[in-house]
Amino acid sequence: MAIEKHSKLIKAFYIVGKKPKVPLHFKLKKYIGYQMIIHKKIDHPATETITKLNETHYQKLIELIKLL
Repeated sequence: MAIEKHSKLIKAFYIVGKKPKVPLHFKLKKYIGYQMIIHKKIDHPATETITKLNETHYQKLIELIKLL
């Protein structure tokens, strides 16, 4: 299975979406289901600065994800 091959390449990874089929011996440490999705527009002014993420943000983003 692709997920098993991928798990051997890197120390930690995250799955977004529905739980995939995994081999019986494969252990998931934590399963988090769906992403947060907004279905209706929120009438709230955005006053924060929006920063486009790029490669320079990668390590900080991974550190943030690992806090979950």
